[in-house]
Amino acid sequence: SVTQLTYDLAADLVSEIRFFVHDPGFRMHNNNYFMIGRTVRYINQNFEIAAIAVAHEARDTCEITARMQATQQMRRDKGATDFGAISPSTFASMMATKFGLKAFIEDSPVDGSIVRETSEKNEESTFDVLRRLAGKLNFRFFEANGILFFASQSFLVNSQPSFIINVPSNPNDAFFASSLSLRRSIDGEKAATAQVSLLQNDSTLSIFPGTSFQVHGLAHFTGKFMVDRVSFTVGPTALVSIAGTDVEETEDMACSSQSFQLGSTGECVKRIQQAVGVYADGQWGPITNRAVLSYQESVGLPVNGVWGPQAWKTLQGV
Repeated sequence: SVTQLTYDLAADLVSEIRFFVHDPGFRMHNNNYFMIGRTVRYINQNFEIAAIAVAHEARDTCEITARMQATQQMRRDKGATDFGAISPSTFASMMATKFGLKAFIEDSPVDGSIVRETSEKNEESTFDVLRRLAGKLNFRFFEANGILFFASQSFLVNSQPSFIINVPSNPNDAFFASSLSLRRSIDGEKAATAQVSLLQNDSTLSIFPGTSFQVHGLAHFTGKFMVDRVSFTVGPTALVSIAGTDVEETEDMACSSQSFQLGSTGECVKRIQQAVGVYADGQWGPITNRAVLSYQESVGLPVNGVWGPQAWKTLQGV
């Protein structure tokens, strides 16, 4: 009786599924099939019905919204409590056990007592406490695939295997990219972002926030992307959309924050050599030095043979 189902899981937003059921005469609805709080299991994950809407039109339809069950339970878990002088990671592990989740947790130091506060102005839930502790540590905190994640993004992507997306994808690839968009920038907190649409199959339906992937076939996007969001609409020709971030700077992105001169070597020097029109071997010798001095004079920079932030700015668009 399910006529449509959308799946939307995110590491930083509300994760949920939404589905429509053809219910003639509202017989299922009237017999409490869709009670608020009832468990719905989909792709080996437990959700909890959070909203129900009914529509009597050409056919009787129930629209059900179900959210990650353990997260919903954490939001309801309130009351002033002093958990003592334990580390945030220990607290996260305790809460994973309490709510029946596995744990993927990075160690963190003890920093005073952990308290769940209750006052007239603020009634914290366990979810609020975990989110507050994660923010202080610059960790990611979320539930996915029956796991409580509480760790930095670098720990997440470097502590587990990643799947591969080829550009272009091959017909026999388990993760075939129908479309892919990547962007890297020195602006903002995210060094690189990815938006990918994958053909729906058993492999792509197994992706969840917290997993990671690498893109093969494109220079300068060689890091690991953590999956932040997975969404799709069920159907035989549907696509699985994923969004990911890579906060580790690639070598060429780090160039613009450094200075180089005679004797410097490496990939950043190659970029400089390409800009000033000499052979790019990554070795700053006398020929490169003369070319840099000439370039600095031509664009109005100090003619000092040092390639720093101002010189990098002149390459925008080059």
